[in-house]
Amino acid sequence: MNKQKKTNPDFFDAVSNSWNRMRFLLLNPFELSKWFMLGISAWLANLGGNFFSGGSGIPNISTQLFGDNQPPHPLFQTDINELKSKIFEQLNISDFKEILPYIITIGILVLIILMLLYTVLSWIKSRFEFVFLDNIIKDTTFVSEGWSEYSKEGNSLFFFRISVFIISSIIILPFVGLLIYSIIKSRGQGLQHIAILVMLYGFPLLCLSIIYLIIMFYIKEFCVPIMYSRRCGITEAFHEFKRLFLLFPLEFIIYLVGMAILSAVINFSITIAITMTCYCCCLLLPLGLLPYLWAVAALPIITFYRLTSVEFLAQFPEYEYLSYHN
Repeated sequence: MNKQKKTNPDFFDAVSNSWNRMRFLLLNPFELSKWFMLGISAWLANLGGNFFSGGSGIPNISTQLFGDNQPPHPLFQTDINELKSKIFEQLNISDFKEILPYIITIGILVLIILMLLYTVLSWIKSRFEFVFLDNIIKDTTFVSEGWSEYSKEGNSLFFFRISVFIISSIIILPFVGLLIYSIIKSRGQGLQHIAILVMLYGFPLLCLSIIYLIIMFYIKEFCVPIMYSRRCGITEAFHEFKRLFLLFPLEFIIYLVGMAILSAVINFSITIAITMTCYCCCLLLPLGLLPYLWAVAALPIITFYRLTSVEFLAQFPEYEYLSYHN
């Protein structure tokens, strides 16, 4: 009886195979129509994601507001008072407390709308993750077939994400509420006191956020391909991933660290390239306004990212049929 040889999965082999497979899919031969069709599923499979982010002026504003325990500039304070008086005069009210119920009501309505929007977008994203994966594994551009064929797997992933989001919100929101309440209560005690509060409540938030991101990373990278391969739900896929992880924990940790470094390098390179070619802003403006065009332009990167975990998983005998060489 022949036994299967147990070999360690290698991150660098997965990266190399993913790169070669991406070039074969998109550049051999190059077909612009294929890019635009794949761009649809790539865009919808990555709703809410981005490759880079810019900086902000928040530190400077924080220094102006809290630095050295100094009161606001008199002119700045006068402007605020005048603006508040005009608003109260227009609304025919004398105190902020009179409109507080309306503000709370509007805030709740906005929160409900945002939650509904998040739910819809999360459902579309979950369903299209399997559509895009099916496209690049089978080298097709069909959307409707994958949408209907992998509806069960997509819905399972969606309900899992919503459940994790609700549970994590229940855990995290009390820390956020305590932090905001403590900052408001300690108003006027200086930036140093606020920094201590942020560290006190922010550290647990940071740890919980890191755990959440790691879990969702492994779900997207490995549970989704396992669900696609085995035609199973998220629970069975998670148990299968746990089995593989316990066989080669070091290799999966190396994959996590390697992808983090690779993502940072690619994002930094894109940022530098855009900064150095700022004269092309007329071209970049419509790309920024239409995320779909970004997905088409970044299709090699998106495809490469998605295929890396597939090629890593294909190094296990039971998933070798997913390999680029097959």
